[in-house]
Amino acid sequence: LPASMHDHMGDGGIAIANGSRRALPVIRDRFVNLRVIHLTVDADILAARLAERGRESELEIKARLERAGMDHDIGPDEIALDNSGPIHIAGNRIVSLLESHFGRKMNTS
Repeated sequence: LPASMHDHMGDGGIAIANGSRRALPVIRDRFVNLRVIHLTVDADILAARLAERGRESELEIKARLERAGMDHDIGPDEIALDNSGPIHIAGNRIVSLLESHFGRKMNTS
């Protein structure tokens, strides 16, 4: 995560980052006021989405899915959100979670 994020949050700003599950312990150590939204997705759907993007070969996708550890335990401070359906549904749910947490409407434009 960029150093500018630390400055921004130190000034009271809100930051949203996409990080790996393996990096979560380090991120938790660095950011005390952290909320984790743990996106889950059916492995077959994730494989199809990755293939559709066309950035990785079939073998790379298979290796990525194996590394991802789709059986990750959800921590007590994490909110699990299923992203197996249309992507806009999970996106709208994330916005609702943020609005609920911060008590105000988020500008999504």
